[in-house]
Amino acid sequence: MDQLTEFQHNYLEEWLRTGHETIENSRVSSYLDSLTISKSPKITDDLLRALDISMQNYAKSWDVVSSKHREKGLYSRIKEFMRPLEGILVDIGCGGGNFIAELDRQKVIGLDINGYALQLAQQRLTSEGVQTSLHDKSYISFDPQRGFILKPHPILEELNLDGINLICDDVTSFDNTMRVLYNQGVKVNGAVFLLSGGVNIHRSVGFLDFLRTGKAPGSEAGMFEALTSVINNIPKICYKDSFVYFGIRGAEGDVGFNWKDIGSFLTEKFTDKIEVERSEVIPMLDERQSGGISLKVVASDPRIKLTPEQMERAQAKEYHLLLAEARVKSD
Repeated sequence: MDQLTEFQHNYLEEWLRTGHETIENSRVSSYLDSLTISKSPKITDDLLRALDISMQNYAKSWDVVSSKHREKGLYSRIKEFMRPLEGILVDIGCGGGNFIAELDRQKVIGLDINGYALQLAQQRLTSEGVQTSLHDKSYISFDPQRGFILKPHPILEELNLDGINLICDDVTSFDNTMRVLYNQGVKVNGAVFLLSGGVNIHRSVGFLDFLRTGKAPGSEAGMFEALTSVINNIPKICYKDSFVYFGIRGAEGDVGFNWKDIGSFLTEKFTDKIEVERSEVIPMLDERQSGGISLKVVASDPRIKLTPEQMERAQAKEYHLLLAEARVKSD
């Protein structure tokens, strides 16, 4: 189906409410006072409104890219690479649900911190005749190490794990997913973490830097930070000897390691967590030509200054997906 751009509801009201509650907390207030940071309600509101717009734009822009990948057959190629798996599969960072739709599986958990992306996923799957359960709420909390952060509302009820569940969760922790699985005494039988690299993923709000400087916060996590967090947490949600599929996208010289040997890289870096069984490099749509999120789009924004190396990457011609299948070594 065509790209989806309409949202059924937004989260700003809840973010404003919990943001003000958090900043008025006596411990948080004392902490901010010790840093001589302003607690102006206007600054809080401006940041959260900017976050809301950013998350909406990210969900829409990524949906453009993801839909083109599906149209060009990338997701069907990934599906062919995967071995048949029984049980529950988790799609980590599921975005607008294009890969879930391509999988045509009954038992899937799609997780993403971006509730707007989850809304698009539900709309897409419903339009294709697939029923889903949506759990997309989030709120603002505080962590002394990370500042103000966007957190998913805890899911306390029992979910129907024989169906498709779309869950707001942070891929750096899997807290909500672990809670759901633990409460029902199960783990998942497989996971996918696709299309990391190139386009980054949303993480904490970065509120402290904003309060210090008045400048818009960074809201992305780099590829290796996200990949490391995912692999370190995979044994918490996956059974031992289950399979995880990684898909890292980039051009040659673009991803920081020997891109044609993704298997060796993952095995060496995460030897206590996973064991790579096989890998493959396949060509893919150059997202930098897609009109969606990309370095090329970023490079065209006069407010953002890129290094010469980043500019060169933005002009890269060959774009590939580095696929790897790995077995989980511990639980």
